[in-house]
Amino acid sequence: MTHRILVVDDEPDITALVAYHLAKTGYRVSTATNGADALRSAREERPDIVVLDLMLPGLSGYEVLAELRKRDETRDVGVILLTARREEADRIKGLSLGADDYLTKPFSPHELALRVAALLRRLASPAVSGGCRPGRSCWRRCGKRSPTSRPARWTCTCSGCARSSVSTAPSSRRFAGSATASGARTR
Repeated sequence: MTHRILVVDDEPDITALVAYHLAKTGYRVSTATNGADALRSAREERPDIVVLDLMLPGLSGYEVLAELRKRDETRDVGVILLTARREEADRIKGLSLGADDYLTKPFSPHELALRVAALLRRLASPAVSGGCRPGRSCWRRCGKRSPTSRPARWTCTCSGCARSSVSTAPSSRRFAGSATASGARTR
């Protein structure tokens, strides 16, 4: 199966460069030049990953990202932010809104292709315990998904998983070994 990648950037040279290298790697690539077109393309084409610039005409990349995460049909799309904004506050905001990766311009097209491949592997991999991935669309808690909170119970609703609920509450013990009276950890 060929993975679909949506490239969203208002600079034609960047869009062409990214699309060329991703297509050369074997992905099916489509492009958009503004936020409204990006949202429409994401709903219609259902890409596996969106490579998204932050500085777009109309809707900003942040607004596009927030809207992608809000909608059921696009909530699980992988998003790599590719932008000239280098400040820590921009990176934190993008990752907090739900971006999977953040890459600044100028960039290496080869590195971007490798990051796309790595994200596709992560999106396709099951949870460490097997089955589905907590926090993705098949996991629900009270009908809401919050990437920052860790509830004690999740319910899997996908057809490929036989589990009805899983406890994700952190254990009270931090280490597998026991602590001595001085606080040092033993094995």
